[in-house]
Amino acid sequence: QQAKYKQCVKIASATLRIDPTNIKGLYRRACAQRKLGNHKEAKRDLKDAYQADPSNVAVRKELRAVMKYMEDMQNREKNGMKKAFTFGLYEDKVEAEKQK
Repeated sequence: QQAKYKQCVKIASATLRIDPTNIKGLYRRACAQRKLGNHKEAKRDLKDAYQADPSNVAVRKELRAVMKYMEDMQNREKNGMKKAFTFGLYEDKVEAEKQK
């Protein structure tokens, strides 16, 4: 399955070398990049496609989905770090004080 997405990225990239503003090429490469987990690249392509054609519903929908996913991942990472530092370090500090 992943090979199909990699092939799609290659084909879309070849198309975009010929016509860098090809909306369909940008959209398809972005969708394949998203499936491969390359969300930053997908977002970049979708933003380029959106700038070229702001009325394209599929591009807007996919861009919103990618941005929401990236925001969710950032929040999860932030909360994970917050928990690690809040609870882990605080508990260590309390135990160190008890031992004194």
